[in-house]
Amino acid sequence: MSIIERALDKLEKQRDVSPPAEGETTVGDIKVLDPRPDLEKDSSSTRPAFTPSALELRALEQVHVAPAAPAEPEAAAGGETTPPRSSREVTIDLERLTELGMLTPDNPQSTLSEQMRRIKRPLLSKLEEGASEYTNLIMVTSALPGEGKTYTSINLAISIAMEMDRTVLLVDSDVAKSDITKSFGVEATRGLTDCLEDENLDLSEVMLKTNIPKLSILPSGSHHAKMTELLASGGMKKFIDDVSKRYSDRVVIFDSPPVLVTSGAGVLASLVGQVVFVVHAEKTLASEVKDALKQLNRRQNIGLVLNRSREWGGAKGKYGYYYYYGRD
Repeated sequence: MSIIERALDKLEKQRDVSPPAEGETTVGDIKVLDPRPDLEKDSSSTRPAFTPSALELRALEQVHVAPAAPAEPEAAAGGETTPPRSSREVTIDLERLTELGMLTPDNPQSTLSEQMRRIKRPLLSKLEEGASEYTNLIMVTSALPGEGKTYTSINLAISIAMEMDRTVLLVDSDVAKSDITKSFGVEATRGLTDCLEDENLDLSEVMLKTNIPKLSILPSGSHHAKMTELLASGGMKKFIDDVSKRYSDRVVIFDSPPVLVTSGAGVLASLVGQVVFVVHAEKTLASEVKDALKQLNRRQNIGLVLNRSREWGGAKGKYGYYYYYGRD
């Protein structure tokens, strides 16, 4: 008699002696829990609707099979469990962005869209060349407030997110104003400063996924009186390494404070690979531009964007030309 026939014979003998309890199958002296105890039973018989095959019976002579236990959360150091981390999703009002004169993915052929293409192409070219380790980190700044740096940051981020092979993280590093979340009409209590203060806080816990494909936001976070010191800390360098290397297709855009208002912009400029410097065509003085550029690292890839240039954009001019200021 084969091993399969012996197993079947044992099963029949056990059934003749005493029927198994509901949810159990007995093979020899081994009780096996029904892997699917909630399935409907055959109404014409006391036998469960699920019956092990002959091949399964052969294995069951040697092992005890029970339903798989639910997966346990990953254990952290010290035996504590770590809950799964995920980013919060927010909805940006695209109609509101249009009213504010900003770029939206559903209007890719607008004049503004074409202007942003002229700005982003040199940036993406430098990234593809691999000119430096952090070319995917782009800081947008200006000499003084009100020159259009946040407007440029948002439009640039949306434009790059419209690329076929790029994802974008837009970081609000201008903690004093926090204009990124205000412009998008979303609320957040934690962000960049919280990541820098708490090394155990993962980026995914404070990052916001948006309804614009491939665009995420990192809010400025809690107000901090020593923001410059935070930007110069080891935590910031660790953060820079993390965001620049976590995803190979990611471009990180920092909306920075104005250079002549706070020293934090100069510190951030030393950490990123490229700088976009926004100049208000009819407002910023040449001396202010020169003073601001002196505070930036001249070895960086620094590009100038002329904002609200009527010569280039007509009566409602937005952007003029873009060129590289330096890299000695």
